Amino acid sequence: MKAQPSSLGSSQLAKVSGLAAAYFITGKLSLLLAIPPGYATPVWPAAGIALGGMLLFGYRVWPGVLFGSFLVNVWTSLDTTTTVAVVKSIALPTFIGAGATLQALLGTLLIRRFVGFPSPPGRLGDIAKIMVLGGPVSCLVSACIGVASLLSFGGLEWSDSVFHLGTWWLGDTLGVLVVLPMILAWGLDLPQSRLRLRLSVVLLVFIVGVLNIVLFLDVRAGQWKRTGLVFERR
Repeated sequence: MKAQPSSLGSSQLAKVSGLAAAYFITGKLSLLLAIPPGYATPVWPAAGIALGGMLLFGYRVWPGVLFGSFLVNVWTSLDTTTTVAVVKSIALPTFIGAGATLQALLGTLLIRRFVGFPSPPGRLGDIAKIMVLGGPVSCLVSACIGVASLLSFGGLEWSDSVFHLGTWWLGDTLGVLVVLPMILAWGLDLPQSRLRLRLSVVLLVFIVGVLNIVLFLDVRAGQWKRTGLVFERR
């Protein structure tokens, strides 16, 4: 009987560590698509992993989101030239991680409040609510906190703030729409018929996400080419 609390603690630690690792890996891969200064991307699957992990495992896994986000972003802003620079390098990813954590917490709260999760969604309207509340609605949190943090620490110009806010919000939203259905399809105990329907939706959303990334890469390549031509003419 005395070993039970320790077992529960180990299980919770495993969930937090797994969530942090999944967030870190997907986040590092997503940063390959980032636009300068290297924080906002056109798709951020880690947002879907954070929300899905919190929906399945509960609010107590929030440190995994915070730690995973911090590890992803600390290398982007790391500056060891002075003590002040080190403090800023640590503070900025901490604020960004807090935004990602609050976003997942809000999404989980809204979905549980208005959909009745963790009961498996039985209607198309329930699925739509999960996607809207977890995607466009809650994803405003991380985008607003992230861009505000960059502005506060001098990592972003005011003239670029609206563009970065939109890119950040869109990236997190697409990340939720692409990843969350996959997590719920495999994480919930669903009847076989419903599972097939969800998997077909997952496949469709995944294809849309891949097409979005391809389109972004094409647009970014064109933008780099135009910037290079302007630089050469000057």
